[in-house]
Amino acid sequence: MPPLKCLMVYRAGNQWFGSEVEWARSGSGWYRQTVGVPIPQTVSEIERFAAENGYRIEWQDDPSAGQATAEDAAGTSPVPEAETGTSVSTW
Repeated sequence: MPPLKCLMVYRAGNQWFGSEVEWARSGSGWYRQTVGVPIPQTVSEIERFAAENGYRIEWQDDPSAGQATAEDAAGTSPVPEAETGTSVSTW
């Protein structure tokens, strides 16, 4: 079985967003690179998506703090759009 990838999951407004996390070497250290991943909008669907795609979930927000509504999942609620592309964090 291949090693699990990390899926960072967080909320913005009433919508869930995901980022795949990769670690890369830089000189004598490591940095974390993230790429946005479209994910389902309920906790159970996110957990199933993660299992099916070999992700380990790193929750950035409490998953029991509320579920996205059907309006949010349909994209009719005014929430910020997910960032696409790549961001880099150095530690």
